[in-house]
Order: sequence, then C-alpha cells, then structure tokens
Amino acid sequence: MGRKTPPQFEVTIDRLVFGGEGMGYYDNRPVFVYGVLPGETVVVRPVKVNSRFVKAAVVEVVKPAPSRVPAQSSHYLTCSPWQVIPYDQQLAHKLTTTTSMWQKLGGELPTADVEIIPSPVQWQYRNKLEFSFMHNEMGELQLAFHQRYRYNKYLEASECLLGTKRLNECAQYVLSVLRERGVNIDQLKNVLVRYSYYTDSCIVGLYVTDLQFEVFNIAHEHIAGFHIIYSNPQSPAAVTTEVLSEQGDSFLQEQLLGTVLQFRFDSFFQVNPPAFESLMRYVKPYMLSTDTLLDLYAGVGTIGMLLADAARTVISVEFDAGASQSAEQNKELNSFNNVTVVNGAAEQYDLEFQLPKVSSVIVDPPRSGLHPAVAQAIAEYGPKHFIYISCNPATQARDYAILAKRYTAIAWQLVDLYPQTPHVESVVVMERKS
Repeated sequence: MGRKTPPQFEVTIDRLVFGGEGMGYYDNRPVFVYGVLPGETVVVRPVKVNSRFVKAAVVEVVKPAPSRVPAQSSHYLTCSPWQVIPYDQQLAHKLTTTTSMWQKLGGELPTADVEIIPSPVQWQYRNKLEFSFMHNEMGELQLAFHQRYRYNKYLEASECLLGTKRLNECAQYVLSVLRERGVNIDQLKNVLVRYSYYTDSCIVGLYVTDLQFEVFNIAHEHIAGFHIIYSNPQSPAAVTTEVLSEQGDSFLQEQLLGTVLQFRFDSFFQVNPPAFESLMRYVKPYMLSTDTLLDLYAGVGTIGMLLADAARTVISVEFDAGASQSAEQNKELNSFNNVTVVNGAAEQYDLEFQLPKVSSVIVDPPRSGLHPAVAQAIAEYGPKHFIYISCNPATQARDYAILAKRYTAIAWQLVDLYPQTPHVESVVVMERKS
C-alpha cells in the first residue's frame, strides 16, 4: 500500500470525474478533491483513506488554473463546489464527466451526440433550502450548513447564493425571531424554506427536537405558512414525527409553462423551475399526439400534467400519499379531465398488465433510479415510446443497460438544473425495437 498517508500533502489534479471531484494521484492511489480544477496543484487534508483511494479536502491552492474564479460564498464547498469554475466550463465538464461515466457503467452511449441546455439563471435559482444551526463567534444562533465530510461540524450560512433572494430573506427573518425568543440550539434540528416564483412567497418548516417546545407564530408578508414540527432526534434527517403547530398555508403554488401546480412544503418539487421549463420544452415535441401516457414516479403530477394536452389520457402513479393528494388537487385546479391519479408504488402497479395498454411511458425516478422490477417490466412489456428523465445519470446508465435490450435511444439531452454544482439532469428518449 505504500507509506502512511501524511496529515497534509500536495497533489496535482489531472481531471474532473463524475460526481464533481478533481482527481490526482498520491502514492500510486487516486486522490479525490472537491473545489479544484484540472491542472491545479493543491495541498489537501485526507478525510478518508483506504488501500484503493484517498478522499481529501482542499487546504490551499498552490498553483491555480488560469480559468479559476473566486468563490462567491465562504461555505461553497458544502453546497456548490463548482463556484470556482466559469459557467461555460461547468457545462463542458458536465458533458465530459457524464459521457465518460456512462461508457463505464452503461456501455455504449445512448446516442453518438449529446448536448446540454444551460440554466436560464446561474445564481439564486433554488426554491428550496434546508439550514442547520450553530453558534457564531459571538455566541449568537446562526444558520449553517454541515461541512463536507464532517457531519458534526458546521459552516455559517448567512445566505446561500443558490437560493432565491426571497428565500434567504425569509430564512433570516425566522432566525431573527429565534434569536429574539432566546431559543436554545439544543431544541433545534433544522429549518426548511420553500419558495414560489409564481406567488413570491415562502413556506417554512421549523424542525425541533423537543416535544415540549414552546410554539409561536410569526408575521412576515412573504411567509405564507409556518409550521413547527417535532422530529425524532435519533434521526439526522428532517422527518416529521409530530406536527406541533401550523400557521397559514401548507401548500405553495408554482406556475410552469402556464400550468399552476400545488405542492406541500415537505413534498418533492423541482428546485429550479425556470430550467425545468426548458427541460419540458425539450420533451414535449416527442410526446405529441400520444394516446395513453403513463407517468411513473409522478410526484404531484408535474410532468404528466404539463404533457396532458398532448395525450388523450394521462395516468399519474406516485407512491407518496401526500404528493398524490396534491396531484388530485392539481387535476381539479387545472380542469384536467383526462388525468387519472393512482397512489401506489410503481413496482406494485401491475405493470405486466398495465404497460401493454398504454402508448407512452415517462419516468422521473429518485436518485436511486428505477426499481429493478420497473426496469425489467418496461423492457419486457413497455410501449413504443419511452422517456427516462433522471437527476442521477449514473443510475440511469445502469437502468439503460437493461432497457437497451428492447429499446433504441433516438435522442439524449442533458439539462443543467443545478448551476455551480456538478449535478446534471439527463433525458433519454427511446423507441421500442421492432
């Protein structure tokens, strides 16, 4: 294995890899580092070491790349480690790293050529942020993010430049109320803030770890709802154990391509609405004049409803009961008489029976990708047209290896929904082989 890894060492970055880290070599092992560019020489601190690789945190940039730009946030490594890369290069790296990964995991690329649609906005685009808490140098309660690789360590996040201006404003207001009330940090887990471009308003969920927490209301013209939620302290995640207080609305509304969609503050919804509209503009021509569209992993019905005018019938299937309830409300809100909402897991939807009855399928699964039973069922029984939207091209590539036995990709497009980060959305349009 070589000599013991020192507490700090110097490494030259050869390239960026899928996932966003820079990779170099030390002691014949690959070293992976966030916040660096190809060609840079950096001093790093190892955070995970084994016989195969080293993960490290950058300490100092000894020789910066000519194209490096200053990070806009002191906490950039926690949420947006590509802030130091010019935006045009971010797009180029997303193309290169995604295609390289795909060839390793999925074999042949879906199509010979792939392009990337830029985000219409590169900063202040996110409509959702989740902050933790810490004490600053003056002992005051402060919004924070977890340090990368150090879950129990925090960095101040007075604002996050990925979040919209209004979202940051509302988060700071809630912080000011917590300070005024002298709330003990030991009672707090985190605060979730959701924003609507359409209504210019936020909903806030304050997650606390004390069942006896003294609840209170707030008054802010752009906060439409404020909820205090007890969340089991044994879990680090913001999960609801018991709702302690509800003030105002539980839902936000967003408008996408002229369709108004409602979603709960704790439900999944696309984080970059302007860029997601670009994605849907790309998808829509491939769905014209379809008969029955099956929308799996449908959430609040967003994708199926944005395509509802192109199909005679849309079937929206979603596991989460709250999201399905929102989908029913969205169906009524927009008078979509051709939409049917089904609450249930995609893998339990009797796909062997249902798939042969539809003319098109579209999926947008979580980062884990398609359930193996769903991928296999689509390969076996799927219709002529199939579109796979993914926020994680790695699991999409894995699934494509199964689907490609029965389907041919006719188009592949990346869409940048996540500027300043290494993440990218991938859309593969497929037709069944004859």
